[in-house]
Amino acid sequence: MCGRDEILSVPMNFFGVLNFQAPYLPWVLLCCSMILGNTVWVDIIGMGVGHIYYVLEDVYPTLSNGYRLIKTPYFLKRLFNEHIERNYQAAAEDRPGGFPWGGEGGEPLLGQNGGQPEPANQEPPAAVAPQ
Repeated sequence: MCGRDEILSVPMNFFGVLNFQAPYLPWVLLCCSMILGNTVWVDIIGMGVGHIYYVLEDVYPTLSNGYRLIKTPYFLKRLFNEHIERNYQAAAEDRPGGFPWGGEGGEPLLGQNGGQPEPANQEPPAAVAPQ
């Protein structure tokens, strides 16, 4: 998991025209909404909700008597957490190197002549002219 400092220093690009750092993305989207003539209230409410979430999730728990106020509901944890089987053995075809693709260590690869090498000085068959 990456830290907060790494996220804050991520460079971003808006339509190949405007370069900025990640924390300024909400402001860039707000300006884009204003330029396009859309209402800015949705962007302002989104910034407010995002700020409240940031304070409750990252700032408040680190205070002296702080604790996490927002907890993931159990049904979401159960739905999205990966269940790991401890005794799982992958099938041979799912393991790296499970098949002798190059022909090493197994039966010879079958070609057009049943795995027999082609003669070196054999001419290719002549093409039949259409009639």
